[in-house]
Amino acid sequence: MRDDPCPFRLVRMLRQGGLASVFEGVGDDGGAVVVKQASAQRAAVDPIGVKRFEREIALATMTSHPGLARIAGHGASWIAFERLEPAAADNARRASLATLAGIRALTGQLAEVLAYLHARGIVHRDVKPGHVMFRGKQPVLIDLGIAGLVAEDPLDGTELVGSPAWMAPEQITGAKAEPSADIWSLCAVTVALAHGRPLFSGSADEVLDLRRNSSADAAYSLAHIDDDAQLTAMLKAGLGPAETRPRAVDIAAALCHPR
Repeated sequence: MRDDPCPFRLVRMLRQGGLASVFEGVGDDGGAVVVKQASAQRAAVDPIGVKRFEREIALATMTSHPGLARIAGHGASWIAFERLEPAAADNARRASLATLAGIRALTGQLAEVLAYLHARGIVHRDVKPGHVMFRGKQPVLIDLGIAGLVAEDPLDGTELVGSPAWMAPEQITGAKAEPSADIWSLCAVTVALAHGRPLFSGSADEVLDLRRNSSADAAYSLAHIDDDAQLTAMLKAGLGPAETRPRAVDIAAALCHPR
């Protein structure tokens, strides 16, 4: 990977990763962006990371949906996106997500984004609260850095990818990327919002050890959510076996466009 000067001024680092670091940036017009900048030095020893970075750029440029981050520019070693807000940055939004109506709406809108990706053969593979940002009232699912392909994927089986507390059980064993894995993660996010806590907590290693060496995935109790039988049934199915999980398009239809 060659160094490619980024035209945005990098203001401060937001997160440091293995191959790339994420910065808050500013354009010549004063507009705020988020820049993901790959390190040429680290790229030399991480060929898989380079391929994933190149894929992220390709996916960002070929997809367009209100629930995905808008790309502001890219080069060989960097990609810039619009600056978005976390849920907690707005009091009204935070209050809405503390209600059943707000949780249902968010789940449905995220399902619409996943339905869009799945229809194009893309599996996000890292749906979690930290990857849900907002553009005003519009929720935006960010970070396609470890996205997989439903079709034959040359990166499959090279590594365990995902966030241990939010990945589907089959991801723990390194299974091929399937849309049903995103559904499990989406439902886990919904349960965390409704119950005020995630299904699993602890460090990544602690959660991995727990989920690999116990029946933890079958042990949690899915309590009724304010007597919402429809949502409870949907979450129960979504957290169940991969082959019986609902599709994203069906979740979106039920929650965003109820009959």
